[in-house]
Amino acid sequence: THGPISAVLILFEMTQDYNMILPLLCAAGLASVVSRAIDPDSIYLKKLSRRGELSAWGHHTTSLEDIYVRDLMITDFPKVDEAAALPDIVDEALRHPHIENIPVMGSTGQLLGIIRTAELHRLYDSDIQQPSLVRALDIAQTTSTRVTPDENLLDALRGFGDMQEIESLPVVENGGNGAHLIGLLPRVNVMRCYRQEMLRHHSGRD
Repeated sequence: THGPISAVLILFEMTQDYNMILPLLCAAGLASVVSRAIDPDSIYLKKLSRRGELSAWGHHTTSLEDIYVRDLMITDFPKVDEAAALPDIVDEALRHPHIENIPVMGSTGQLLGIIRTAELHRLYDSDIQQPSLVRALDIAQTTSTRVTPDENLLDALRGFGDMQEIESLPVVENGGNGAHLIGLLPRVNVMRCYRQEMLRHHSGRD
């Protein structure tokens, strides 16, 4: 299985003998080196390798490394000031119905957080009494996950993995006063590009 640590843990659980740990580590490590020299694929990867699935994944990731955030990001997106009231936020969301996230900007133009449109629905469904008292900064979700235009889509996919509830990653560039928001990278754009690369690869194989 190419899992030396798992072998050590299993045998220790079976014996409960601390004196076996060092010999087990040596034996499992040596066995792992020998087994990988004989066959680089573990028993779990063997069937995938025979079907060509591993090489297909490698092709997709390589393709995504050649496509950059600047190619798929959008520059026409909604944004609100940190002091914007809830009705104004909703109006901004209605002007961009195809975008799920609204950036919240600070007084100096810095990105303070992201408002999810699902949060707007939740607030209105809760029968809030005075929507004008709710400010953008009160409902913004802070995020440290950001991408730059020169990053590739493989890096962007990792960013979406860190922020699973965010449908658009902020795209920033470094300016004199720090990072400035220049666009959004929608998850749907990245996934559409990934599917196109998969179809192009399989059509080429056929």
